[in-house]
Amino acid sequence: MKKKIAMPGMSLGGKKINLDEEIKKNITVLEELKGFIPTPTQEERELLKESIAAEGCKEPLLLWEHRHEAGTEYILVDGHNRFGVCQEIGADFNIRIKSFENIEAVKDYMIDIQLGRRNLTEQQKSYLRGLYYNREKQKAFKQATDEAGKGERTSEKVAKQYNVSEKTIRRDAEFASGLEAIGSVDQAARKEILSGERKVRKADIQQLGKQKEADAQQQLAKELLTNGKLPVHENWSKADQSNVTVAHDTIISEQEELKQLYQKACKQTDLLYNKRDIQALKALEQILEETKALLGKG
Repeated sequence: MKKKIAMPGMSLGGKKINLDEEIKKNITVLEELKGFIPTPTQEERELLKESIAAEGCKEPLLLWEHRHEAGTEYILVDGHNRFGVCQEIGADFNIRIKSFENIEAVKDYMIDIQLGRRNLTEQQKSYLRGLYYNREKQKAFKQATDEAGKGERTSEKVAKQYNVSEKTIRRDAEFASGLEAIGSVDQAARKEILSGERKVRKADIQQLGKQKEADAQQQLAKELLTNGKLPVHENWSKADQSNVTVAHDTIISEQEELKQLYQKACKQTDLLYNKRDIQALKALEQILEETKALLGKG
């Protein structure tokens, strides 16, 4: 529910209102924006709570000063988890105000900010890159002109921006679309998948994201959440059925390959630290490159 706040310059009981303090009491949290923020695990939230309780909330919350006919709203853009903890334990916090053209600009900003964080999992990065690509692709379509097609593709541009391959970006887009479909039937499940608390195969989510018909996509999302995997339907095309089978086999193969790379890395690390073996260092660097390439397939 949105809250109204006092406008700048108002007074109360003959005393001028401290605007920052009044804003802090009436921050608006929009669920559609909160959805861009990865939900922390219980352990991460407890660590954040301990940190704020001991040292205070060091980083200010970022608010969007949204002016409209009814007045001015201050909408939370960055700091949702910190805000929740501060409210819970009664801790004070500082705020920073920023102007945006509209809510779409806010969403773009939030995605970019989140992708700059170092504590994201590979799955969370994939989701955010996919969201960003889907939004950029939609904007490119709406803004198409006679010049369209002469510049670089949206997938190429986004791939360069985040230093991944175009193939990865397109897979990210399918993953994001699939997760959004899951969120449309169970928002809590989407958050649990992103936080890692709920295990659903990424290939299944990507396959779900390829479905174009909204009603069919929602039905498949329900089946995926119920059964833990995407069923192969008789009315699917042979290509779709094959994609699901191949995707499942690929996951098993890549998991085994990652396990082997991890074991190799452990062995070379032991050699490096115990014998100061320069060849072990080179081997470890190669293993890391192979691991990076394998993770890039997602």
